[in-house]
Amino acid sequence: EAERLTPINIEIGYNDCDTITFNIPSGYTIESTPPDFEYKSEFGISKMNFKITEQQIIVVQYFSLHSGSYTKDKYNDLLQLMKECRKLYNSQIVLRKKTINCKLTFI
Repeated sequence: EAERLTPINIEIGYNDCDTITFNIPSGYTIESTPPDFEYKSEFGISKMNFKITEQQIIVVQYFSLHSGSYTKDKYNDLLQLMKECRKLYNSQIVLRKKTINCKLTFI
C-alpha cells in the first residue's frame, strides 16, 4: 500500500473507448482469449470485451476516470483501478497454427 499525504483532486475526468479488430490469419485458430472483464470503483470503470468470429477478434476496451475530490485514504482504491486497467491492457490472445491430420498407410 502506498501512503498519500494530501487529498486527491481529479479536476478533469475522461472516457476512453478503443475498438481493435484483429484479423485471424488463414491457417490459424484461437487457442485462448482473456475473459470479458469489468472493474468498477468510485474513481471510474475499466472493462474489456471480446467478440470472436471465425475470421476476426474484436476487442473493445473502455476506461472512465471520474472527476472529483477524494480523501487521501482513498488513494489505494485509485491505484487499484489503475492496476486493473494495466492488467487488461497487458492481456494476451493466443493463436495456434492449424494442423492437418492425415493417415498414412504403408504396404
